[in-house]
Amino acid sequence: TTPQPDVGFPTASSTGPTVANPQSVGWVEVFAGESRTLTDVVADGIFVHPGGSVTATRVRINGSVVINAEAGLTNKLHLTDSAVHAGLVVNGVDSNGNLANSVETPVDVVVTDSWIFHPQGDGEFHTEALAGFGLPQGARFTNNSFIQQGPFNGTATGTINWHGTDTVFERCYFGWDA
Repeated sequence: TTPQPDVGFPTASSTGPTVANPQSVGWVEVFAGESRTLTDVVADGIFVHPGGSVTATRVRINGSVVINAEAGLTNKLHLTDSAVHAGLVVNGVDSNGNLANSVETPVDVVVTDSWIFHPQGDGEFHTEALAGFGLPQGARFTNNSFIQQGPFNGTATGTINWHGTDTVFERCYFGWDA
């Protein structure tokens, strides 16, 4: 059987849209200076470029969520009561889009009451439910479930692979499926 989070932690069935027939908005990509608010919808995936902003509430994301944050630009990703089916990645990048591994990159990333899952990979690439690269600084995760599908195959390094600073995890569940 698949281990389940303790009672009260978000699951795939307890997060996402609460309307009967949620609208599909396809792939959501937000660039510098753009802001997008999503509520009670289904998205194929979300990509927030440096300077972009996404607020998503009760959204089912069938793919992944990626935010590339650049120091000096307003970078925002707020997920609440949402289900992500192919992982969440937070990258601190420089002005050329390369990982900024030597400098902390402030991010406005707040994930609350959400279920973040990543399916088993093929053994060629790393797969984690949550990944953070390029030293994202200031992310906050509250009452979330992070689930990595297994079994461990050498590239599924863990439920999370976080290389950030000043990050807060409050009341989060980290688990494996299969």
